[in-house]
Amino acid sequence: MEQKLLKITHSYDVEQSEIVTFPSFEDAIDAMFRSAYPGIHIRSFKDFAKEYEAREKIERADDFKAHKIVQDILSSEIRDVQRLYLHLARGNSSVLLDKKVSKSICRFFFRRTKSKYITISNNSGKHEKFIINALDDINLYANELKNALNIRILS
Repeated sequence: MEQKLLKITHSYDVEQSEIVTFPSFEDAIDAMFRSAYPGIHIRSFKDFAKEYEAREKIERADDFKAHKIVQDILSSEIRDVQRLYLHLARGNSSVLLDKKVSKSICRFFFRRTKSKYITISNNSGKHEKFIINALDDINLYANELKNALNIRILS
């Protein structure tokens, strides 16, 4: 599907403008920025998107590993560990039961923080904060995770 973009010249004269067809949205964005700033070297939108995606995968690796650790801990309490869903948000990630935000088991805060920590929901529905030095430290809070899961299953 081709994207159409209204290209306006630097003089902002609408009569000099024209409709230009591009093969993709990314190409249209690239052309728009290159025409607006002709003397400046601008990375292409595609390259930027690839770099962002690669950086995001590296930064999210800890979230996926922590999710696997939580699944291993809770596998004795729940038959189908696939019910434990990893929800990725901007600053943190959560382990949810049955993909329901109201049934949050724990949250991981590994990005944009000085120290890594995990919060585990308690009886009142609030989250208790536990600082961890390494991902394996999550195993130290196995009982709290199991209690949180049992509370969420009953609710």
